[in-house]
Amino acid sequence: MIEAVTEERCNGCEICVLACAKDIIQFDREKGKPYIVNRERCTVCYKCKISCPLEAIVVTDYKPA
Repeated sequence: MIEAVTEERCNGCEICVLACAKDIIQFDREKGKPYIVNRERCTVCYKCKISCPLEAIVVTDYKPA
């Protein structure tokens, strides 16, 4: 499940937002950073994590039942 976006590592490129087919990652225009919504919808596909060039996305193998 997606756990966090490490803001210190994130450059605001929005690649993770585009990579997430479930719209779990949204973008805060004011802060210039992504944030997580509806975490429970995460299918643990790792697309957000794999696509992030700065490794700012934290995903674990855990998926609640």
